[in-house]
Amino acid sequence: MLRTDLRPTLLMHLLVCALAASQAAVAADESALNSRWRGAWVIIGADTFSGCGGNFTNNEVRGDSARSKGEHRFHAGELGTVYKINLKRKQVEVLVELAEPLRVPRRDGPFTLYDQLACKVELRLRLPRSGSGHTDEVDRLIAGLLEHHGSRESAEASEHWNGRVREPFPEDYDETLYEYELWRAQQVNAAVAARIDEAIEEAARLIDRIDEEPEYLAGFARGIDRGRDRDLGSNCDRLLSASVYSFVDKPPKGESRDWREGYEDGQELVFYLEIGRRLRRCFLPAPA
Repeated sequence: MLRTDLRPTLLMHLLVCALAASQAAVAADESALNSRWRGAWVIIGADTFSGCGGNFTNNEVRGDSARSKGEHRFHAGELGTVYKINLKRKQVEVLVELAEPLRVPRRDGPFTLYDQLACKVELRLRLPRSGSGHTDEVDRLIAGLLEHHGSRESAEASEHWNGRVREPFPEDYDETLYEYELWRAQQVNAAVAARIDEAIEEAARLIDRIDEEPEYLAGFARGIDRGRDRDLGSNCDRLLSASVYSFVDKPPKGESRDWREGYEDGQELVFYLEIGRRLRRCFLPAPA
């Protein structure tokens, strides 16, 4: 007769073994599904949504419709390729990369520009409660949503393809891009020049206010050393927006007022000199 104190241990062991066996079976089924579907050209049989931001957007598929928070809607018949299949206990996730990018307009200054966005969807299909979840059953579930093709040409020949292709750019778009790059260079260069002028003026102001009092000069020298230890980096956008207040460290406690003022002025001088020096590399050339 089994000892009472061994029953929990035996039960736990049986549960662990059952779980391991279940996970192994799921992994085998997932591998089999990927061998059939991964890389395949497909026609999606439901409306789907994507954020088109580089990640796969979740779509909870029910029949020929889907619920999603994706911003951009794609009608049934969309063309894509299967990136991967994830098989879970209650659902299967089919990751599909849409074949055609999305042309999205945006405004920058007086110009209308167009971005090409790569769109991806994750199609989540619930497994039937009464089903086994094995390869053939899941394969039929996926095939009910995705029309499988061996090539793009075959998929585009399907009567179910919705025919969507990326909208063409305007005929004069190359000229628009040239004018935009010229305008952008002018805007950036004006901002860089203004920031350099400001840095020069601030540096000159600090030099004019240098006090010959020994305590001030001692703090000033220490502030310069401290400023040289800081790295402003080379990112032009950060240099344009950098604040002297975030650069300057507070003086150590116990020093005189003159020493503290010198310490702060020394750091500020380094800041403005470095801003002026580094920003000279941020001027943009005119487009060729």
